Amino acid sequence: MRVLSTNPMKRVLSSVLLVMTAMCAGAQEAGRPEAVGVAIETDGSARAEALKKTLEAALAGLRVELTPEAGQASWVIRLRHEKGAALEIGASAGEGVEFVRGLAEELERVSPALRAVARAAACRACRGGNQVALGLGDGFDDPAEELLAANAIRESLKKVTGQGERTASAPASIITPAAGATLLAPNATFAWNVGTGVSRFWLFVGNWLGGDTLYSADQGTNLTATVPGLPTDGRKIYVRLWSLIDGTWESRDFEFRAYSASGDGPRKAQITSPAAGATLTGTSATVNWSPGVAVTRYWLFAGLWEGGNTLYSADQGTALSATVTGLPASGQMVYFRLWSYIDGAWQSTDATYQASGAAGAPAKAGMTSPAAGSALTGSTAVFNWNAGSGVTRYYLMAGLWKGGNTLFNQDMNTAQSATVTGLPVDGSRIHVRLFSYIGNAWQFSDHEYTAFEQTPGAAQKAVLMSPAAGAKLGGSAAAFVWSAGKKAEGYFLFIGDWQGGNSRYSQYFEAGTVSANVTGLPVDGRMLFVRLWSHINGQWEYNDYQVRAAGQ
Repeated sequence: MRVLSTNPMKRVLSSVLLVMTAMCAGAQEAGRPEAVGVAIETDGSARAEALKKTLEAALAGLRVELTPEAGQASWVIRLRHEKGAALEIGASAGEGVEFVRGLAEELERVSPALRAVARAAACRACRGGNQVALGLGDGFDDPAEELLAANAIRESLKKVTGQGERTASAPASIITPAAGATLLAPNATFAWNVGTGVSRFWLFVGNWLGGDTLYSADQGTNLTATVPGLPTDGRKIYVRLWSLIDGTWESRDFEFRAYSASGDGPRKAQITSPAAGATLTGTSATVNWSPGVAVTRYWLFAGLWEGGNTLYSADQGTALSATVTGLPASGQMVYFRLWSYIDGAWQSTDATYQASGAAGAPAKAGMTSPAAGSALTGSTAVFNWNAGSGVTRYYLMAGLWKGGNTLFNQDMNTAQSATVTGLPVDGSRIHVRLFSYIGNAWQFSDHEYTAFEQTPGAAQKAVLMSPAAGAKLGGSAAAFVWSAGKKAEGYFLFIGDWQGGNSRYSQYFEAGTVSANVTGLPVDGRMLFVRLWSHINGQWEYNDYQVRAAGQ
């Protein structure tokens, strides 16, 4: 006869084996909350591997067993990174669909930001059974987002597998110390009430909700337990008290503040070397930091602007140093951000360095092609620029007026080239603005080009097509329609009680818009004056018209 495990971190026998055992030896008391096998698979990408690590930690305190192979698991959670995508949640048939619904509810509850980028999708990686796939898009790169998603997955799994608390039950509650209290010593005695119908107790103590890294023991029918060797740095301590009711384990969670001899609370880590503001000695650097107080995990970013992580982003676990390679050697500023995980939240500290190499005087980037003032050769153009000096990031805009961005508007990061499509082909002027991020400020340079002219000819002002000149309107509302003209970069429509006036209507329209619905016009038969402006080659030109208001 096999004996049921009494260790909460081991898997118990299946229900079939439980029945067979009971038939052979009579009823036997449950050993612990029944485990559900869960396999977590990834596509090997750094982003998916990071979430896997976070998810494993979140599931550690739940009644699950993390199985190494999908074939041994009751559930399979697949993590993948798809460049450019938002957070996609997909499920196969069966309970997977219910899991996705639960996960969506948890995202709604814990993180509006995650909810905004998450959407249900077909589960391409699922192959039947209780399987779910999460595709992590490019925007999903914040350690805090990983933790929120992991907790949402955890709570959803509880719902689907029926591991949530039963509202009709009365599990025990810790009565001393009081919830939220600060412990008075490294050794703490926890006492709890008997609950209702509870036949056995089990106590977890850990560094995160549901964790048992500090303590895990079967309490039998005892109503107290003394836990030795707790942290002394003022961190949050998480206590989970399990109650066995009618053969099912139910739990309640409690939080306390660890004892601190100095009376100090938690404190985030600080980068200790290299010294802040130092010049790095090469393309790699070893970064060291203090442990802080009550920090349970670290994450390090390195980038070309404050808070950026384009050069490096990695979970450091409990390590106090990291070697970062691939740093620039052109003397620009490099920004490091060290994250400290304290009491369930990420806190950060920043340090700035100068990369190795000669920086020279800072200088914004300049366009190298097409040549300034040149005519483009089609509706698509490739714009190239030099690196400038001390520039860490670029931003490109293109429009029909200086500083406009209606044709193109994109952060180029460190790229020095952009392909812009959908340009006009009427010979109009194209305005391009190139931004350079130097230090902590944006600088820009402007460039003008002539659009490709598909049907050459002189510029033409827009012409009012409807209503016809002199026509009488049918009511207080009317649709005004005009031709696009040629090389027009925008329009302005005036309607007034005298020539050139705009007392009745005044509105600007971008190129491509050739109509306006105007309301609130008079209905007393008066003459209305219409002026249609066209912006051509930097100048405003107009045509005047008269129409009769509705009425007498």
